[in-house]
Amino acid sequence: MEGRRARRHGEIDILAVSAEDRRRHVGAALCDHAVADMRVRDVEVVAIGTGGDWFQAPARALLESLGFTPFPGVVYVKAI
Repeated sequence: MEGRRARRHGEIDILAVSAEDRRRHVGAALCDHAVADMRVRDVEVVAIGTGGDWFQAPARALLESLGFTPFPGVVYVKAI
C-alpha cells in the first residue's frame, strides 16, 4: 500500500487526433477519460506535454481549456 500512496502523479504520454477528427472534441474526450480514470485511482497531479511551436498552438489551447497549466521546462538535445 505504501507504493500506491506514494504514486500520486499521472501522465498522459501521447495524445494524437487524426486530421479529419480534429475540432470534433475528440482530444478533449480522450483527456477527460484519462483524467477521470486517474481520479478514481487517487492521482492528484496529471502531466501532459506538447511542443512550443506554432503547429502545437491548438494543442496548447485545448490543454489550457481543460484546466491544465503550462509549466516551463528545458529539454536538451544533442545530435551525435
